[in-house]
Amino acid sequence: MGYTPVFDSIYTGTLYGKWPAAAVWASLLPLLDKNGCIDMSLQAISGMTGWPMDLLKQGIEQLMEPDPDSRTPDEDGRRLVPIDPNRPWGWRAVNHAKYREKARKQNYDAERTASGKDAERKRKARAAMSRDVPRCPAMSRDVPLSDTNTNTNTDTEIPSLREGMNGSRSARRADALEADGEASKPAKRKTAQRIPDDFELTEERRLVAEAEKLPAERTFAKFVDYWRAASGAKARKYDWDAAWRNWCRIEADFRSRGSNGPKEPRKTLFAELTEALDGDE
Repeated sequence: MGYTPVFDSIYTGTLYGKWPAAAVWASLLPLLDKNGCIDMSLQAISGMTGWPMDLLKQGIEQLMEPDPDSRTPDEDGRRLVPIDPNRPWGWRAVNHAKYREKARKQNYDAERTASGKDAERKRKARAAMSRDVPRCPAMSRDVPLSDTNTNTNTDTEIPSLREGMNGSRSARRADALEADGEASKPAKRKTAQRIPDDFELTEERRLVAEAEKLPAERTFAKFVDYWRAASGAKARKYDWDAAWRNWCRIEADFRSRGSNGPKEPRKTLFAELTEALDGDE
């Protein structure tokens, strides 16, 4: 048999409350081969799993029905499709590859966390971000207020000091006037653009999602697909990184509300999310 990961979504997804489909599905998953196929007759499956033939057949028929609310839209949401339409046995699990890859990524992340590689990656990313933050230049005086090596003759030192301070003040006034002139010029407004083709999940953008306790890859894929599919003025932004940060904050708020507050349909929460972001610049 092939390795097939089992997630709790088989009970919390659209199979919730469907008997015997959900229970039969959980029994069939360990029997799939590496290609996601179960090339057995109903009699063989019944003998291996202990399922009565009538319930087993009923559950498989339900798993072969279209499901418009399924997380996997392939094959119209069906969980199982026949391997060969000309025979009444042998099936292929439509979303087998998707969940096997999901399990692979989870194992990869768990191994990196256990080995400390993930912590090192985050440390380097934070260090790189801190290097990019502009720092205030050190304060300095044009003329020292005291000097242990200066002559104590105030008649000669004080005029020299005053001359240096006056010159420094004049230079600062000139710089201020020049800066004020630059500031008075109208700022050139940036042009709003659609999401760039090369907008990728960089380490910095991954850290934004992880800071909000969101799955980075899935959240980023939803973000990119939504804005590439959007049209009109709302699909153009001045700062896509700011839009990404805002998306993560809003989605985290909705997730928190969904777990701690009153339950609302998934469609309503997504509609609120996209409505909140339509005017985001």
